[in-house]
Amino acid sequence: MELCSDWLIHNLDKTLCFSFMFLSEKYNLERVSCETNRFLLRNFPEMCKLKEFNFMSKTSLSRCLSSDGLFTNADEELVFFAVIGEIKAIMHIGAEENIF
Repeated sequence: MELCSDWLIHNLDKTLCFSFMFLSEKYNLERVSCETNRFLLRNFPEMCKLKEFNFMSKTSLSRCLSSDGLFTNADEELVFFAVIGEIKAIMHIGAEENIF
């Protein structure tokens, strides 16, 4: 698993961050999880605008929003609107599920 984790970390970028985050949670890859979270925090202004941001797990979103590093890289208004977007996405998914 170490070689896999090394490869994921080495190839981490904005287009793959959320996919790698999902994989790290699914397969309990702690180093990959830490690196994807660190990457997300460093690039929060760009990352929160991607549609994949709205599909983060509750665990990943909570860890991101509770990190002290978040507010050193992003202003509070940006974080607020990112959270509102996440809530709207959750409500939209829930509404779709209730249709059927």
